[in-house]
Amino acid sequence: RNAVLIHARRTGLGEEYKPGKMICPSCGESYEPIVDLSKLALKKLENMPDAKGEYDFLLPIMKKNIKFRLLNGKDENRISKASQTSSGQKGGAGFKISKGVTERYRLQIMEVEGNRDKIYISKLISAMPMKDSLVFREYSKLVSPGIDFNYVFECTSCGHHYEGDVPMTYRLFYPDANL
Repeated sequence: RNAVLIHARRTGLGEEYKPGKMICPSCGESYEPIVDLSKLALKKLENMPDAKGEYDFLLPIMKKNIKFRLLNGKDENRISKASQTSSGQKGGAGFKISKGVTERYRLQIMEVEGNRDKIYISKLISAMPMKDSLVFREYSKLVSPGIDFNYVFECTSCGHHYEGDVPMTYRLFYPDANL
């Protein structure tokens, strides 16, 4: 979906994108970068799903093998609605667990240690340590197709070069808007 959005933006409004003010990590000054959208590349996929469209992953702390699938647009709408209805439940040590993250995992994780029972999977999700959650989300991003938003920025104040993700703001399609 992001590839289609970026292509539509490039063909409709050109290659230059001004996402708004950013802060240089070196000098701390605010500046407005100009991003060349033609430099954003498609992600190189090295891991492919199995015949069911599922990926294997070992949760590093729990040492549980899971199978998961990537989300689709319908799933993302469902997660968005779940995120808006409640602030979440309390997890271990009193931390609030985002209902959106919980719903994401319920939709994504299809199997745990060969067990495809949704109640069993939900219990695992509720007990998942934050480290497992973080590593799983990173791996899920890694195998997801799309655009690589990593970009080399140059501060106009001090000339410092640094890498970061291109922020997607309303200015992508409304470059002159000042909201």
